[in-house]
Amino acid sequence: MTTPGRLMDSTANNRSNPQADAFLQQLQHTLLTLAKPAQPVADTDKQMSILTSALQRWIAALYHARHNGDGYLNIHDIGTRQLPSISELQAIFPALISTASDDNLTAPIVIFDRFVAFCRDYLLFQQIANYLQRPQQLLPLDPKLLETTVSDGQSPAINEKPSAFWALSATTRLHHQQQLAAVAAASLPFCIISGGAGTGKTTAVLYYQRRGGNR
Repeated sequence: MTTPGRLMDSTANNRSNPQADAFLQQLQHTLLTLAKPAQPVADTDKQMSILTSALQRWIAALYHARHNGDGYLNIHDIGTRQLPSISELQAIFPALISTASDDNLTAPIVIFDRFVAFCRDYLLFQQIANYLQRPQQLLPLDPKLLETTVSDGQSPAINEKPSAFWALSATTRLHHQQQLAAVAAASLPFCIISGGAGTGKTTAVLYYQRRGGNR
C-alpha cells in the first residue's frame, strides 16, 4: 500500500503540473456539477471551495494509487485536518460518493469497510472475490504427467510426452516453462501465472479451452 507521505507528495506534484491540474479541475467541476448536495451547505462559496479542495486531494490520491498498482486507499492514508473527510463528503454528495452497502452503486467513488476506491475498481474486486469463492473446475489430467517431481524447471515425465502433445500447431512446440504452466493451471484449484513472453500465460488458457474449460 502506498504510504501517506507519498500520497501527499503526489498531490503536490499534480498541482505543479499544469496538464494534470487542468484535468483534475475539469473532472472536479464535472462531478460537482452532476452531484446535487443532499443537505444545505452553509456559506456556500467558502464551503464549496473547501469541498473542492478535499475532492481534489481524494481524486489525485486515487489516481496516484492506481498508477502504482493499488486500486484502493485506506481512508486514513490521507490527512484531512482542515478538510472534510471522505465520509463527510459522502454525506453531502451521495450522488458523488456512495457506500458499498448501497443498493445501486451509481456514484463514481465507493467507500467500503475502511477503504475508498473508484466504483469500477471496486466492482472488479468484487468480481474477483466471487470468482475465487466458486468451486474451481479442474481439467482431466494424465496422472503420469505428475509422477516425476519437477526439479530445476524440468520434468522428465513432461518431456517424454510426444511432441504433438505439447505443440500448439505443426510449427509451434512449447518449451518446458510453458509446459509446466499448463500443467500447473490444470492440476491446481487456483493458479496465477505471470511473467513476460514465453512464460506460459496464453498457453495455459489455450490448453484449458482445448480440453473443455469454459472460464
